[in-house]
Amino acid sequence: MQGLYASVPADFLNYEMFEQLLELEKDEPGFLKEIIDTYVAQAISSLCSLQNYYNLQNSVEISNIGHLLKGASAALGLSTVASTFERIQYLGKENRFDKLKSEIQLANIQFQMAQEFLNQCLNLYKNSSPVKIV
Repeated sequence: MQGLYASVPADFLNYEMFEQLLELEKDEPGFLKEIIDTYVAQAISSLCSLQNYYNLQNSVEISNIGHLLKGASAALGLSTVASTFERIQYLGKENRFDKLKSEIQLANIQFQMAQEFLNQCLNLYKNSSPVKIV
């Protein structure tokens, strides 16, 4: 798994949190795939909604989606993604549409990076026996 961590910037991931998820996978096989699949599906749907709400200038829904994805991203240890969604949450609350567009674009880019990382992780974990996390 250490080679996997090289695929993301150092501050992108909360390693302790992510390693706890890997430990849970050892106790409950399939847990990691289920939580990642749920996150990815939720994020894809929510990012589409986020763009629609931005176009409608609906700051309440933008803030709600930012809050939802902040928590979901943090639960997977995706610190950078969680921070971006937190900014979206607060920019929505403050009706800062001038700043929201660039943050939504950044969130989409970061989510794609996260999705690639999570897919790599699932592939490595699926194709090897459980590894000792150092």
